[in-house]
Formats: sequence, structure tokens, C-alpha cells
Amino acid sequence: MWQPAKNLGPPINTPGDEGPDSFSLSENALYFTACDRQFGRGGCDIYVSFRQDEGWSEPENLGAPVNTEFNETNASISSNGDMLVFTSDRPGGQGGADLWAARRGQVIRNLLPGFSTSGRWEEPVNLGPNVNTPDWDGVGFLMPDNETLYFSSRGRSGAGADIFQSILRDGQWSPARNMGEIINTARDEIYFTLPGSGDLAYFSSDMTGGRGMEDIYSISIPLLIPQSRLVILRGKVRDEEGAPLAARVRVVDPGTARVLSETRSDAASGDFRLVFNARRISLEVSDPDHQGYQETLEIVDDDSMSLLSREIALKAK
Repeated sequence: MWQPAKNLGPPINTPGDEGPDSFSLSENALYFTACDRQFGRGGCDIYVSFRQDEGWSEPENLGAPVNTEFNETNASISSNGDMLVFTSDRPGGQGGADLWAARRGQVIRNLLPGFSTSGRWEEPVNLGPNVNTPDWDGVGFLMPDNETLYFSSRGRSGAGADIFQSILRDGQWSPARNMGEIINTARDEIYFTLPGSGDLAYFSSDMTGGRGMEDIYSISIPLLIPQSRLVILRGKVRDEEGAPLAARVRVVDPGTARVLSETRSDAASGDFRLVFNARRISLEVSDPDHQGYQETLEIVDDDSMSLLSREIALKAK
């Protein structure tokens, strides 16, 4: 049973327009769209706000080169905080609104997702014709593997906006794959998202039979992605006295040393959450003032969604 919706209130919401948002994986940074704000760079810009003890911080405009005099909306932040996928109608794309990606500058790539400093984003890159069309393409959702992108497009379906998938391989996005009639209709299906808290994906649609103009729907992940083997790893990082630590937490493929998912535990609670798709991983936790932690995990559960938990105590150096 869902609780009644709660308005986030100020400083996130104003009398103006605030649009769909995206949390960093550790849920301590909120990226969202706001339009026609004072000192904005274009019609709609992307902002970030940080979770604090007393609520959310004053939103910060991401500035150039992410935001321009045109419209930038619908940001999705990668699980390691290194890449931001967003929608923009700036020149230089395939036409209409396109999906773009900006990466962090090398100096701060290992810092907390959403870390606030000027000049942190490199020049955005258009995702190219395998993703974008001359029509509208947007509302991307980047999976925690930082390679699988779900998005909506009106340029391929022929009727309304459909949800598509593209996978990043060797620096190139694969040709968009329509997710099929199990989720797409002749109407508009957009805002696909997969929370790390369950085995359901959510999206909005104006399909017939709803309660209003656009309604929110859910779909079982095994039905939508039958071969998926997602693992959700939750836990806490503390010191030997039980105090929470803001530690770096990574899931690594032990065979290739490739980082599959990365985050930082919350400074106030020590909580962390990682989502990945692998059966054998190395869990690595590090903090400058404490000894590191490493554990190799074998996930033998055959279910499409596995839930793991770890309580990790780091010893002082």
C-alpha cells in the first residue's frame, strides 16, 4: 500500500515548474529539472540538491557546459557518479530533443556523486544515431551497471513514445531495442525507472484505462527482462566504536578488475546500496583513516532479483 504523496516543499519546489528527478545511488544527492528560475541559463535547467540533517540544501544550477541557453531536462546519474545522461534540444544533435551524456573531470571522479564544485563536468556528448533520431528522444534511465540505458523515443515507434534499451560497449551505444508490447502501447510510455528496493520497474503512460492524463504503472522485472540477474547489496559501514563512516564502497569483477558498481556510504548513517548484475564479485570498502575491507561473494540464488546485506566495521590504521 502506497502512502499519500508528500510534497518535498522548499527549497526544491517553488511556485514555478519542477520536473522529474533522479537520486544518486546513495540517495544523498537529488538531480532535478526546474524551468524559468531566476539566474537560470535557459528555459529549463538541471539542478542538484544535497540531503542534510535538516532537509535538502538550496538547489545549485549545474551550470555550463551541462546547462545552456536551450532546454536541459530529465537527468540520470550513474551509480559511480561519473556520468550524467540528460535530455537537451541544444544544437548539434540528431534533431528535436536528444539524449546527451556528460562525464566528470578527471580530478574529482572519485569523489561523492553530486559533489559540488565549479567546472566539474566535461563537455557533453550526443549519444548518436543509434539512440537519437530527428524526432524527440529523452528521459533516459541509466542502470547501476552504468552501461544499460532505458529511454523513450517518438522517432522509431511510429505511434506515440515507446521505451527502448541501448547498451554501451567499447565507447559506443548499441542500436536501440524496442522493449516490446509487454510495456509499450500505441500511446506514450515514458519515465522508465528501476528502484533498487524491489523487483518492479515503473513508468508513466497515457494508455486507455488510467485515472488521468498520465498515470504511473509498474511491471515485473522478470517479465520485462527475463535474463536479468540483478543483485541488490545493502549495508552499513561503521568504525570499531559503531560510528558511521562515509567510506568508498565498490563491487568489482574479480576476473577483470572492472568496477561494476560504486558508491559512498552515507556519512550520517553509514548506509549504502549497490545494484549490479554478476554472480561472483569482490566487495571492497576503503576509507583514508581506516584499514580496507575486501570480501569475495558468490551469488548462488537463481532468482531474478537477489537481496544481500552486509554490516562492515573498519579498523583504524
